[in-house]
Amino acid sequence: AGRSGGGAADGEARVETAVLTLHAVQWISPELVGSVRPSAAFNRMRTSSAGNLRNSVMAYDGGDRRRGREGRDDSSRTSASDTDDEAEEVKRKEAMPCKLVAGTIAASTPDTAGVEVPTATPSPASLKSAARVSARSAAKEVVNFSGKFQLNLERSDDQTELLKAIGVPWVARIAMTSTSRTVCIEHDGIEWTETIITPVLTKTRSMLLDGQTYFEASPVDKTQLAVTSQIEENGRCVASRTQFADGVRTQSVRRYITDGGKTYLVVNTLTCGQGPPIITKSYFDKKS
Repeated sequence: AGRSGGGAADGEARVETAVLTLHAVQWISPELVGSVRPSAAFNRMRTSSAGNLRNSVMAYDGGDRRRGREGRDDSSRTSASDTDDEAEEVKRKEAMPCKLVAGTIAASTPDTAGVEVPTATPSPASLKSAARVSARSAAKEVVNFSGKFQLNLERSDDQTELLKAIGVPWVARIAMTSTSRTVCIEHDGIEWTETIITPVLTKTRSMLLDGQTYFEASPVDKTQLAVTSQIEENGRCVASRTQFADGVRTQSVRRYITDGGKTYLVVNTLTCGQGPPIITKSYFDKKS
C-alpha cells in the first residue's frame, strides 16, 4: 500500500512537471533567447513534445474531474444520509408524549411508562417560617397603629351584653362600661404591644401578627383561649380571632385607624352558637 501510494504521488509530480514544461515549450520565443535561432530538429522536437505533453495533461485533467465528481457525489450522499437521520430523530422526539401531573412531572416513550417524581412535603417548621416571612412582607404596607388613644364613651356602643356573654361579673361590667380607659399601642411590623390603663388596673398584652395560633388564659375564668392575629384588608386592619374553651363561642376583634389617623376603631363580634352575633364598636380618640 505504501509503494502504491508513493507511485501515485510520483506520477502526479511528473504530470505537474510536464505541465510546466508544456507551458515553457509552447510559449518560448526567439526574443527570449536573443539572436540564436532554433534549428529545424529542435522545432520538430518542440512540436512533438508539446503534443505528447498536451495529451498527458488532458488525460490527467479528465481523471481529476472524474475524481472531483465522484467526491462530490459521495459527499452529497453522506449529507443526504445525515439529513435523513436528523429528520428521523426530530420525528422520534416529537412523538414522545410528555404529560404534566399535579405535583409531579411524568414523561414516557411509546415503549416505557414515565417515572413520576413526587414533590417534597414541607415540614411544619418551614411552613411556620414561610408564614412569618409572608406576614412580614405584608406588614411593609400596613398602617401604623402606634399611639396613645382614649375611649370616647359618648360615641362608642354599650358593651354590657357582650361583656355578659363573655362571662364578666356584674360589678366589673359596671366599671368597664361607665369609665373611660386609655390604650397605648406600640406597633412595629408584625409585633404588637397593647397596654390598657384604667382607674383600677393596668394590663399589657403582646402578640405577633403572623397568623399563627397561640394560647392564653382567659382573664375571666382562666380557661385556655386559642388566639390568632394577623394583618388583613391590604394592611388597613389588624384582626384577632379567639376560640373559647367551650368550643361554642368565638370572638372577632378588628382594629382600624380612621378619620385621617385621629381615631382608633375597634369592632367586636361575639358569636354564641346558633344565636345572632353581638356586634359593638368602640371609638378611641388619639391623644399622642
